[in-house]
Amino acid sequence: MKKIFVCMLVATAAALAQIQQQPAGGVVWTNVGPGGGGYIQSIAASFFDADELFVGCDVGGFYRSTDGGKSYQVHNTGLQDYYVEVVAPHPADPELIFLGCRSGVYRSRDRGRSWQWLREGFPAISGWSWSAAISAIAFVPGKPQVVYAAVGDPRGGKHYRSEIYRSLDGGDSWTQIVSPGQLPEKCNITALQIDPRNDQRLLIAGSCGVFISTDGGASWQESNDGLPAHRRARRLVIAPSNPDVVYLSMCAASGEKPWQGGVYRSDDGGRSWQARCTGLPNHVAPKASDTVMLTSNVDRLQVDPRDADKVWAGGRAWVNATVYLSRDGGQNWQTVLRNTHLEDPNYQSGWINFWGPSVTCLTLSPVKPDRLYFGTSGHVIRTDNDGRSWEQHYCRQFDDGRIAGTGLEVTCLHNVMPHPRIADKVFFGYFDIGLLWTDDGGESFRRSVQGIPRAHQNSCFTMVFDTRDDARAWAVFGSWGGGGSGIMAETRDCGQSWTPLTHENSGLGSDKPGNLTALPGADGATVLYLTQKSKGLLCSSDGGQSWQPRNAGLPDTDIRLFAAHPTVAGKMFCLFSAGKDREPAAYLSQDGGQSWSKAGDLPCSDLKRIVVAEDGVVYVTGRVSREHQGGLFASRDDGKSWQKLFANKFAQGLAVDPRNPRRIVIGLIDHPYHDQCTGDGVYVSNDGGGSWQCLNNETLHNLSATCIAFDPQRPNKLWIGTGGNGLFYTTLE
Repeated sequence: MKKIFVCMLVATAAALAQIQQQPAGGVVWTNVGPGGGGYIQSIAASFFDADELFVGCDVGGFYRSTDGGKSYQVHNTGLQDYYVEVVAPHPADPELIFLGCRSGVYRSRDRGRSWQWLREGFPAISGWSWSAAISAIAFVPGKPQVVYAAVGDPRGGKHYRSEIYRSLDGGDSWTQIVSPGQLPEKCNITALQIDPRNDQRLLIAGSCGVFISTDGGASWQESNDGLPAHRRARRLVIAPSNPDVVYLSMCAASGEKPWQGGVYRSDDGGRSWQARCTGLPNHVAPKASDTVMLTSNVDRLQVDPRDADKVWAGGRAWVNATVYLSRDGGQNWQTVLRNTHLEDPNYQSGWINFWGPSVTCLTLSPVKPDRLYFGTSGHVIRTDNDGRSWEQHYCRQFDDGRIAGTGLEVTCLHNVMPHPRIADKVFFGYFDIGLLWTDDGGESFRRSVQGIPRAHQNSCFTMVFDTRDDARAWAVFGSWGGGGSGIMAETRDCGQSWTPLTHENSGLGSDKPGNLTALPGADGATVLYLTQKSKGLLCSSDGGQSWQPRNAGLPDTDIRLFAAHPTVAGKMFCLFSAGKDREPAAYLSQDGGQSWSKAGDLPCSDLKRIVVAEDGVVYVTGRVSREHQGGLFASRDDGKSWQKLFANKFAQGLAVDPRNPRRIVIGLIDHPYHDQCTGDGVYVSNDGGGSWQCLNNETLHNLSATCIAFDPQRPNKLWIGTGGNGLFYTTLE
């Protein structure tokens, strides 16, 4: 029988009542980073201003540029999730913009500066799934109050229900218009268009092909004459200058020969189709299990508003990451973007040159149709001359190799790691782009992966510094998804280059390292402690060349968190999640890990961060799990008993001020699989957790605070790493 854990709560209700929930008026957050680096999900040029651009990202929310993409402002006020699938500016009102997110439809009446969640008529808000993932939004010409929204999941293919909603009052209320049986039960709708000549005539495309309605969506008929039998339709666009001309992209599958993707054209309003693929690549990955990114596909389409025969297509896959243009209605296609690795390049990629410009979204300026923008999984790119030349519009580059963002910060962080002795030098462990550092307090950045094998450059999970040598440090690199893989590496030039540490005959396991800590040894040399799931706790006294186990007394090798007391030599803690017939527990060592004994059970199992403060208090954050609590917990008796200081289902980020151990900062995230998942932001306590002040306001426009660090060389400077808008810093009072 499992033991029921009783958490020692000291006036919990009273303590939690002292949480100040009002936005922090005096705190100003500054958002910095290298620019780009994450998935640009949607993009739309303004109908009224050639230099106005709207961008939506999968984890970063909504961005607006007023100078053609040279700089951006993030406007997430009112959003309940940061996954923006669709940006739809209204063609009749420059102030009115709609967004399609995984949590539903949002409307802005102030050009995107703030958002209203439009829920009337949609399913109930869900705490466990997406209630209405929006894949497409369409407006009825001449009827500004009529709006359509389709439910689907173009990228993931999971959140769809063959539903289309219509609003007759500008979005205030919505009605589901597809009657049962009119569409296939599991049709992932990826495109929705309205015939500009007849607002009762609707066209949709999706995983079951093309369907047309002539009665405003009440009934639907298949319209797949001429299309491949697989019916995997993607995007559908009507030519503005001749609505009888419709273009459609189809998705080829890996392992399925002959290739059946490309572009199809209809000259009868979508009733019949003809392939238009000459000049498009047709590579098919050999196995069905191969990612579709290894099979040639185009996805996004745009038609010149002046010429129905001039059409653009975006290469979606890794093997055809480029843009195509046809001037003869799709009869022939020309590659118009030539990347830096090709002969006669007409595009410089910016600092993200380690993956190609696979097109994720595409838009033509209605005001200036020779201007085209597209987004990728890291870049925004623009042409002003029909594709003869292209410019990146996501970062600034300096002659000495430094980079800086322009407001389009689209990244997630594992960790923030200030150098303990060099002012303004801070390292940042990112998802997908590895390790970067700044030596000017966030004004500019450099990428730090030289010497790291390409397979391990994806992420830097943690980094520690030699206790005496300012130039020496160690870090854990690897891939973050699905457990991933990883390596330990050493730098002797403060991050300019790295040398991987071998696991062969060193005592290291071959699996990804976990916690990493550097401590001063008895002789002054640095001693490293490292956890691995296969090896438990390991110790190295020779800079990582050899490792010895330190597991005597521990229940197994699957250590979740490790930390050492900052001033008491040899005192350290190992924390374990729940196991088979075992509660989550804390273990204590007083002799540098030579021996361990159980200190006590933990109230939390999904453990995220641990900090041992200068005064010996142990702080732990964790997320809620089936049988255990979430929040911030503290132990003042070496792990024997725990007090809940802050209740939250998804507490993660944690830092304690090294100058004031009673000042604690926590970051509250959320899981990204349900409505209202932005997280709860950042809170600070100046009295050891007795009371809390909210540090959220509009300058902190991403509330998923994954990691936190005080700057040891800049009193009161606080760094926050987020799950979508990169880095923020502020100075506390």
